[in-house]
Amino acid sequence: MAEDKQLNGVDLTARELVALAQAELVRGATADALLKIKNALLLPSCPPVAAAMAAKLYASLRLFPEAQRHYQHYLNMVPEAILETFELGMTYKDAGEPDQALLIWGRLLERKKDYVPALFYKALVLKELGDGAGARVCLDLLSKLPNVKKHYQDQARRLRQEVDESERKDRQLPGHVVTAAAATFATAAPLRNEGESRLWSTPVVQGTQQPLAPPRENLESRFGSVLFQRESDYGRITVGNDAFSQPGKKVLFINYRDMCHSDFHESEDFLGVVATAFLQPGSRVLNLGLGCGFTAAKILESPNVALLDIVEINPVMVEACEVFAGDNRGVIGDKRVHIHFADGMEWLRTTDRNYEAIAADVEEPTVEHASALFTVEFFKLAKCKLKPGGLFAFWAIYTSQEVVNILAQTMRTVFENVGLKLFSTPREGFGQLVMYGSEHPCVQNDVFGVTEITGLRDLSVPAESEVNTLANKTLNDRFKINEAFLFPDDYRE
Repeated sequence: MAEDKQLNGVDLTARELVALAQAELVRGATADALLKIKNALLLPSCPPVAAAMAAKLYASLRLFPEAQRHYQHYLNMVPEAILETFELGMTYKDAGEPDQALLIWGRLLERKKDYVPALFYKALVLKELGDGAGARVCLDLLSKLPNVKKHYQDQARRLRQEVDESERKDRQLPGHVVTAAAATFATAAPLRNEGESRLWSTPVVQGTQQPLAPPRENLESRFGSVLFQRESDYGRITVGNDAFSQPGKKVLFINYRDMCHSDFHESEDFLGVVATAFLQPGSRVLNLGLGCGFTAAKILESPNVALLDIVEINPVMVEACEVFAGDNRGVIGDKRVHIHFADGMEWLRTTDRNYEAIAADVEEPTVEHASALFTVEFFKLAKCKLKPGGLFAFWAIYTSQEVVNILAQTMRTVFENVGLKLFSTPREGFGQLVMYGSEHPCVQNDVFGVTEITGLRDLSVPAESEVNTLANKTLNDRFKINEAFLFPDDYRE
């Protein structure tokens, strides 16, 4: 039989192989069970449960990429499966990608709001990430549910105590704060629920609180009607509607700096266009800086993008981005998107992944945690993480021609071919720019279409232009943040 596999010379169907694998698991023979499941999966008549069994086996062996692939395969066939969706999130948590776990559990809880394991582990991960308020919301919901098993009640009660204690200590410590997870959770017995079998552990999360700008009533009016507002380690994040007194205009602010606008994101869109210009089918792209999700949305328009890693330093930004879901076509929910909460430069230093394209859209060079991403050292790191023929695209605000020249010279130091498009504003000398660096001579080959339409041009950089480095950070002195955002002269963050 073409659909069979043999065992000791006897033909077996896929269903028989699955049943035998289940029997092997009962007696603890993991290797034999995995062998039978792998054989079953080769048969066209294989039942969906085989993929779920394979996923659980790989997860128990801590082979997380294999487990995730099989969980996804199973969920493509059985999208309503609750337990397997939860367990998929657990594989990302155990693999050190808590942000992806939170996204999966968040979608699960939209379908089943009373699913206790997802509520508990979401609270735990939020606690680990330093989001005590978010953890408390999950634990409050869990505490109100009927018929919660005692082990979840006990562990949730202990976690709530740790959240409260941690936040009490944080309020007492100025400046640099280390939010340590509870030792009791690091050593606690694993929780088990309907096939859930993985241990969970609690790492230490370290953060530096960036002070908010002093309250200014005249700047508060920029927000319009506040749709979302939350403090974070990287400033206060606000999304306002009717911002700047313009009806229907949604704007995302960090402190009082307007970062992206629902009615004007031409430059962010163009960044995505440039980044995807050379892609072949099956490409992996890196987007540094989530913001409102406009660049990510444009990148995902390319049918050649198989996976988009979004690296965002601020977990709160994901929540703010969801307010723009109607404007960014729901990028957070796209199956190709993987969000990682990390510093962009540190991600490039430590990741073993290489990309066909990298697009960077971060804050200003005068912002401490973004400053390094405007340097020649960062551009070199980005080039090292590009696959042969890959392209690096970079977005920035400029406040003078001198700023443009420094950025261009810094890019030119690293990449053979560099191009630029300026997006000017009514204010002379101020606007936004998109640069690219690549082995490809984009302008000469006119890859992006008619040059007059795109405005992309080759750079002729003045010889005396400086290069921005980690040592000199010359751009910090040239970039005028108060001019860029129309702040009073005495404004400071």
